[in-house]
Amino acid sequence: MSSRQASRGSKDPQAEELPQGVARRTWWRWSRAPGLALAVLALVILLGLLNGTRFAAGVRVEGSNLVPEQDLLASMGIAGQSVFVLQPAALERRLLDTYGCLEDVTVMTRLPNLVVVTVQERSHVMVWESGGKRLWVDETGNVLGDAIGSQGLITVEDALGHMPSPDGYVPGVPWEMARDVARQLGATPRFYFQEQGLTLYVHVQGHDVPAYLGCQGDGAVKAAVLEALVERLESKGLQPAYLDLSRESAPVFGVIQG
Repeated sequence: MSSRQASRGSKDPQAEELPQGVARRTWWRWSRAPGLALAVLALVILLGLLNGTRFAAGVRVEGSNLVPEQDLLASMGIAGQSVFVLQPAALERRLLDTYGCLEDVTVMTRLPNLVVVTVQERSHVMVWESGGKRLWVDETGNVLGDAIGSQGLITVEDALGHMPSPDGYVPGVPWEMARDVARQLGATPRFYFQEQGLTLYVHVQGHDVPAYLGCQGDGAVKAAVLEALVERLESKGLQPAYLDLSRESAPVFGVIQG
């Protein structure tokens, strides 16, 4: 008998024991597993879309100091919505368009029901206050929108109240000088602005004394001269009526007599 005939004549005993078609049906049953998994996943997604309570988005906000969290959430308008229907890119654009103080926004969804909002705020945001209205501005005077939050920000108050609603820009104010003065002093002071320039009140000998800074010059140098002048006056026991640093190279002060 040839080897070919022998191989044809020999059969697997286990294969003979299986009823005809069982092996094929078993293979077909396992081949359906990926399809069943996809069907289950589709059912979960469908439930997520329909069941707002079970998959309603919970939100975590990171990096926001100027805009209160409740304001961000209200602007997003996602209360009660499922994470499956949210569009992160559209939400990011909405927040950037609403709040000019934001430099960048990232919205990420995480299953089953979490939304993470990470915001990056602009640097050197300041506040312009005029006629009872408060606006965010950048260090060049561009208006960024209504100042919802102002904690820890430099404030420049319009002493005359002439510009409560500037058209996108606050002219005439030496914003960079205010920024540099505050940075040198290590504080976030309130400045007062009128045509002559900025005025800052400093504490000397238990009294608040106006320091006139003008509209031009180096803010950091003005602040350093101011600190040295206040220290000198206090060491001599002199009470100034005013300090004039319009020209930081030649400061002037008046002393209260008596």
